[in-house]
Amino acid sequence: MLNALHDWPPASGTEHRVICAVGRIGIVVGGDPTGVLDRLVDQQGHEFPGRIRAAVLKRVAEPIVRDALRLLGTDEDPSWTTLYKVLELIGRDLGNEHEITNRGWASRNQIGRFRQSANNWEASGLDARHAIDWTPPKDAMLIHEARQFIRELVSKWLVRAPAG
Repeated sequence: MLNALHDWPPASGTEHRVICAVGRIGIVVGGDPTGVLDRLVDQQGHEFPGRIRAAVLKRVAEPIVRDALRLLGTDEDPSWTTLYKVLELIGRDLGNEHEITNRGWASRNQIGRFRQSANNWEASGLDARHAIDWTPPKDAMLIHEARQFIRELVSKWLVRAPAG
């Protein structure tokens, strides 16, 4: 049985919960209308958080999934660099990042906005992946938006059928 690790109020005031799937691996879910929690956890007849869905448990055995979850579970406030690595792992698992948009999990615009914001010194300051100045995106993604974007993407990726 998997259980809640802890709750905390992020800066946005939205309540989030961390579900520990394997020791030192966390998945942050909850408190939003995106259905992330429903995709990962079967809450019927259980107190929060309920049981991790069977499809997700099967995926946790895959090394690439464990790597992505370890990255997200290392810090409750993952950095741009960590989030970017998770995006790259998902793309690698799917064969390429275009599969993310092909599956309807995110738009090209969302991925582009995330990438430009993560990489751009003017958009993300000291936490940016690069210290090169170039024109930032017009609608730069804030780090809390990026965390939510990647967590939602991970939840969609986890419930898909495993490769092979």
